[in-house]
Amino acid sequence: MFHLINSDSKDQDNSRYDYLVDGFSSFFNRPGIDINPENPIHLIYIDDTLGAIGAARLFSTKEMSLEKKNILSIGFTVDDRIWECNRIVFFDRVVRRYIKDPEDFSKLKRKFYDELYATFRKIASEKNINVILSVHSQKDHDELVSLAKWPFLLETQFKYPTCKGSGNDVLAVLPIF
Repeated sequence: MFHLINSDSKDQDNSRYDYLVDGFSSFFNRPGIDINPENPIHLIYIDDTLGAIGAARLFSTKEMSLEKKNILSIGFTVDDRIWECNRIVFFDRVVRRYIKDPEDFSKLKRKFYDELYATFRKIASEKNINVILSVHSQKDHDELVSLAKWPFLLETQFKYPTCKGSGNDVLAVLPIF
């Protein structure tokens, strides 16, 4: 089950918010890419048996990590109805300590992605979001396509202007309707 930690949570319980976000901060940052949106929604996946096994971060394109030209190049504008997810982490090494069977491992990872997409849809409904821009490495994007089976409408390669030495990333449009 995903637990949402955002600035609203911070007002309710400042210490819990800070503890969780600080604890997961290394997973939300991508090497060479400096992104610190002001009001992100952090999604932490907590499995009933294994505990925290994954996380994601979602934020409005008004706080985007992308240059405006990247969003315009795919026919969108910077808008409250368009959000970005640039980090999804499944803690493979942690989960593999407890789940040895490859089929069971894949089932759990698929469940993680299915519940993440369902959570995106719920957040989208509450915040009037029409589209989420997925911004990930080619490897991570390939997994979202092959294992998660997310229904991307459009995909294009680009490179973060602040990222040195890494390969191209994939910017993909994920419909949330």
